[in-house]
Amino acid sequence: RATPAVPAVIAATLGVDTADSTDPVAVIADALRDASILLVLDNAEHVIDAASVIGALLQSAVGLHVLATSRERLLLTGEQVYEVPALGVARGAEASRANVDAVTLFVERARSVDPSFEPAAGDPPDIAENCGLVDGLPPALEPAAAQTRVLSPCDIRRRLGRGVDARGAGE
Repeated sequence: RATPAVPAVIAATLGVDTADSTDPVAVIADALRDASILLVLDNAEHVIDAASVIGALLQSAVGLHVLATSRERLLLTGEQVYEVPALGVARGAEASRANVDAVTLFVERARSVDPSFEPAAGDPPDIAENCGLVDGLPPALEPAAAQTRVLSPCDIRRRLGRGVDARGAGE
């Protein structure tokens, strides 16, 4: 929730010098005034207090569009919310079914980092459990699956089960 850092990060990303300014948001807005640009903000819920900064930029720069991922609404004028629903998660006896959406995504993402990834005979229950541990949510599932590059599905399950953030392990 470090709101003062948000304008600095946006300015640095866009190559806008705000070092000598007492109002970095105004400098950024001026630099974007005639630009056509898409600003992508991931995990915006961590800096939700900075929504007013984004709102000010959107009002000043008509060519600015913002795509933000967030667990919370930014409450900005013109905001359009697209819910990303949880995927189907296998439970109990159906845990080894490969056609469950979350399991399918897990395997696809594992193959994206290792094209030779093929679940071993004992992996399907662990993969299904991994999907359940992140509630079938794609933003959590995808990076967890990518860890198959360095961890087995069982190791990922153990880490997620202990509360260790397996989504960032090994990076």
